[in-house]
Amino acid sequence: MIAARVARETFKVKNVVARVYDPNRAEFFQRMGIPTVAAVRWSTDQVLRRILPEQAIRGDYREASGRLILTELPLHEEWAGHALVDIEAATGARIAYITRFGEGMLPRPDTSYQQGDTVHAMVRTDEATEIARILSQAPKDAEGERHDPRDAWAGAFAAEPAAVKSDNPHTN
Repeated sequence: MIAARVARETFKVKNVVARVYDPNRAEFFQRMGIPTVAAVRWSTDQVLRRILPEQAIRGDYREASGRLILTELPLHEEWAGHALVDIEAATGARIAYITRFGEGMLPRPDTSYQQGDTVHAMVRTDEATEIARILSQAPKDAEGERHDPRDAWAGAFAAEPAAVKSDNPHTN
């Protein structure tokens, strides 16, 4: 636990994973927002989902006809701050619940995706690959283009300062 926090907070390591030998401690690390690997089959599945998110979505539950699957959706980091209804609109998936700090939550209309959340949704099995592709990219704006929100911030400071007119003939 201490090593994971030091790596994340002191050395700014983006992806930190804790490996524990006691599966009972896995939930504790999950609540701290640290992906956890324990020596059990469940942990192996969780790690593979994070390492290979581009692979076909595998589900936790499949309804009887096999047409719908309840699965975890990996999202691009720039979806953070977007309402879950925006994610549903972009993909056609129905978000069933999210896991935030190790606690399951039923989404409300005003619930937004936060970095570290795990989104669980019902999707059509024939659309799973397309949904994964959409969510692996930054969200589109109203014109259908993808923009990094940091570009607008940087652009505000990169603009040329406006020319200032002066009544002093020696400064113009």
